[in-house]
Order: sequence, then C-alpha cells, then structure tokens
Amino acid sequence: MCNRDSGRGRMGVRCGMSWSTFRKIIRPKGALCVIAAFVIFATGCKHMVPLDTKPLDAAGVGYASIKKLEALKITAEEIPEVVKMRSAGFPDDGCVSIVQIFHQRGKPFDAGEAVAEVSTASVNDAVFFLGGRQVVSLHT
Repeated sequence: MCNRDSGRGRMGVRCGMSWSTFRKIIRPKGALCVIAAFVIFATGCKHMVPLDTKPLDAAGVGYASIKKLEALKITAEEIPEVVKMRSAGFPDDGCVSIVQIFHQRGKPFDAGEAVAEVSTASVNDAVFFLGGRQVVSLHT
C-alpha cells in the first residue's frame, strides 16, 4: 500500500508518482473536463426550448388536437398556418390530418391560408383531396 505523503511503499519501493505530482496533473485536466461539459450542456440548451402553443389554444384548437400536433413535431413556423386554418372554421381533426399529410411527404405545413380560403368559400359541402385521397369533409 502506498503512503500518500512519501510516495513510497512499505518496503521503500516507489508506487509510481507522488501525491503532489498526481494533483498537478489531475487538477488542470479536471478543470478542462468541467469546462468541456459546461460547453456541451450550454450548446444543447437552445434545442430544449418548449413550443409555444398558446396561439393554437387562443384559436380554439382543443387540447387533444394540440397534443396530436405536438406528436407530429409541429414547428413554430407551422403554428400560425394552423391558426389561420382553424380561425376560418376548419375542424380540429381536419387541421391535424392536413398537417400529418404534409409531414408524411417531408414538407412543412405552409398552406394554412389556402385551406382557410377554400373552407370559407360559399360552398355547402367541401371535400378536401390531397394526392388523390380524401383528407377531410367540411359540412357547413
């Protein structure tokens, strides 16, 4: 067993390096590790900003639909588009369906105004088709 102060073992055999040498080497490396960990943590913090869904709530989108949109990983840029669509009277499930179709195609949802214009047109029954498939039926 090594004696910390002398750096020598029971029989006078040196156990590697002395304690003071060990501290001189580890302290700078320990500080460097702490700084590196802080930098990694600080750069990752900007990705943990929660999505502000207050505009969706204010537009009348239900809690369950907001959770579905969050599960689709909706972005902050898509929220105003969904608000435009919902404010024009488009139903919650229709909003979720259309956003889902855009995401399945690998595109961000940017057609809120176009959907809002079609849904506010003076049509009694409107059926929305995207890619040859019925998305939602709007009965007014």
